[in-house]
Amino acid sequence: AAGSGWMGRALRILEDVPRGSAHGYLLFMELSANLQSGALDKAIDQARELQVMGHRFSDPNLIALGLVCEGQALIKQGATAKGLRLLDEAMLAALADQLSPEWAGNVYCQLMVACHELGDLQRAREWTQATQRWCESLSAAGPFPGICRVHRAQIFQADGDWQRAEA
Repeated sequence: AAGSGWMGRALRILEDVPRGSAHGYLLFMELSANLQSGALDKAIDQARELQVMGHRFSDPNLIALGLVCEGQALIKQGATAKGLRLLDEAMLAALADQLSPEWAGNVYCQLMVACHELGDLQRAREWTQATQRWCESLSAAGPFPGICRVHRAQIFQADGDWQRAEA
């Protein structure tokens, strides 16, 4: 209920404001709900619109979020290879420090969720190794260093490296 109130407030405030990045973040929230509810065709359309908005407003976060969401929807529709390519593309922006830390972390976590659901240990391992420097550079006060350590521990565990997983 509180989330609905905040969304309503944001929609009302932005109602008479020329379209900009803020509208894209509201679209992302609606898109996320459609992904969760299984409205995948609508989610794909919104994800592509989000990417267009990201390019129009020079907001790499919106582009990456659009890529991730489109990739997730495609995977859920059975187009796994195409969906994973989009997730990988979004990760490139995260590793290139083109995204704000909270959105880069979100992209990484969504990729790891997809890898876990698909059992794609190799992809998870490669991206976890690639993100290690980025994860270590984050403030310990935020959520992502801990989450990144959990992902690394999962990879070590899957590889049978129990000492590193425990550490």
